[in-house]
Amino acid sequence: MHLEILVPDLFWPDRRDTAIYADLALPALGTVLARGRRSAVDHPRQRPPAWEEVLAKRLQAGHGAEAERSPAAARLAGEAAPLPAIQSPGAWVCADPVHLRFIQQQVVVADARQFALDDADAQALVAGLNDYFAPDGIRIAAPAPDRWYAWLPQALLDTTLGLPPVLPLSAVAGRRLDGRQPAADLPPALTRVVSDAQMALHTHPANARREDAGHLPVNSLWLWGYGLPAAPDFSAAANTSAPLAALTHLWADPPLARGLAGPARAAALPDDFTALPTTEAASAAGRGLVVLDSLFDAALYQDRDAWRRALPAVEAAWLAPALAALWAGQLTGLTLTVPATRATVSWTLVPGDRWKFWRRPLPAAALATYAAPWQAEGVELNPEGPGA
Repeated sequence: MHLEILVPDLFWPDRRDTAIYADLALPALGTVLARGRRSAVDHPRQRPPAWEEVLAKRLQAGHGAEAERSPAAARLAGEAAPLPAIQSPGAWVCADPVHLRFIQQQVVVADARQFALDDADAQALVAGLNDYFAPDGIRIAAPAPDRWYAWLPQALLDTTLGLPPVLPLSAVAGRRLDGRQPAADLPPALTRVVSDAQMALHTHPANARREDAGHLPVNSLWLWGYGLPAAPDFSAAANTSAPLAALTHLWADPPLARGLAGPARAAALPDDFTALPTTEAASAAGRGLVVLDSLFDAALYQDRDAWRRALPAVEAAWLAPALAALWAGQLTGLTLTVPATRATVSWTLVPGDRWKFWRRPLPAAALATYAAPWQAEGVELNPEGPGA
């Protein structure tokens, strides 16, 4: 099997912070970067895609436009249980709970990773929204406290035609919305839906209880996931990205990733590489993809300590044993893929690369300089810092 490991935020997003790699032992990562054949697909400067959009395009590359579906439909397909069937024309879109606050005259989006939200509060808030929106044919559902959906009638969905997709919540959480993200704008009809939701949430008793308990209230929804992902087109890329059209296995925790792959190919992420199926289950002709998002939250919310703990854990649980399996001939190939700000970059190795001793492992101290070409010149991190 050829195994690909996709790791968002494998490199710290602020390339100026060279000290973050100090004293980290990352020999497997250094070997992959030094000996792998590197390829990159550039991102559009005006609207870099979120890692979920990169994954969506990667998995759908080579299948044609008829196989593409919205991120919301894919994430919904990866949920443990289906949402209620709606008979009227329309579709489910992602409508995730957020807290909006003003900081220095700009709006900052906090997602559920920054505030405690249990299922009881989530269901209470959803029930209130459903009462409010019932006359409009809009329905809200929350299969998980941090993942909500809204059923929008077709007339509302039609207002999004021809417009760029809204940024996924992961691309705006912890960031300022200040006009530099044009794809974060909703069409007027959906803006009214969000405004109505804000009014209903503002007066909801569950939010009052949350504030009394010292928790941030859920004061808005982030509508996204309709339309097709706005990511680079990998279908014609002459690099290691294209073979994902022949993916046979995927291991991931995010429902969006599992939904994109489909139930026949997708499974929950195991604890480490050694828990992956044996070669009998994953044949030499197969291609597997592991999605590791354990670094993402720490990078998003500028938690240096958590990120420094997570990177060696990825090295120990995945990169080092996968590289050892490649050298032992148990894998036919190994690809490391990193969705960065300016490009999605991949490094691919085959068993014979084991003998390229002249390509010495890249030291951890050199990672910031090495990764700089694919990172933004001035990444704006969470303005409130970690744990805000």
